[in-house]
Parts: sequence; structure tokens; C-alpha cells
Amino acid sequence: MGSKLTIAIIIPTLNRPRYLKETLASLSLQSYLPDEVIVVDNGPTQDSNEILNNFKGVLNIRCIREKERSIPKARNCGIKHTSSDILVFTDDDCILDIHWLENAI
Repeated sequence: MGSKLTIAIIIPTLNRPRYLKETLASLSLQSYLPDEVIVVDNGPTQDSNEILNNFKGVLNIRCIREKERSIPKARNCGIKHTSSDILVFTDDDCILDIHWLENAI
């Protein structure tokens, strides 16, 4: 028998803590939770750790820093820091429908 495929959500963010918090809140309410969430902080002036700490009990979440400001660089940085089988991307200003991940996979 094969093992279950793992799923990672990768979220680039740049100085939008309010939006990131709303995105993570909607992600935490998903009907199917991901195995890991990687937030790629693309701006050195933003401290995402406080926001992420609010979701640590619900989501397996971590923050990676990418100094070069670029959405493609941030996404690629997230890819480099996961070993999940399935990668799903969203932005830091999305409010996700409760069945978003379930329907995506």
C-alpha cells in the first residue's frame, strides 16, 4: 500500500500583515488541512512571526526569509524549503473558501 501524499501551501508575503492574518485564518478553517504551510517573508521590514504564532496550534506553519523582493523568488524559496509531494500556492491577500484545498487536490 502507498503512503499518503503530503501537501504544502506556499504563501509569499511583503509588508501586509493584516492581509496575511486573514489569509491564514481562512486557511486554518479549511475542510482539509495541509501538512505544512510555508510563509515566505519577502520584505525585511515585516515581522511575520507574531502573526504566524497565532496559528501554530492549528497549522504546521513556518516562516522563511527571502531578501530579494520578487514573487517568483519567494515562491521558489518556498519550494526549496519543503519536501511535500504536492505544492499549492496562494497569495497573502486571499480569503480562501472553506473547501479551497479539498477542491484543489
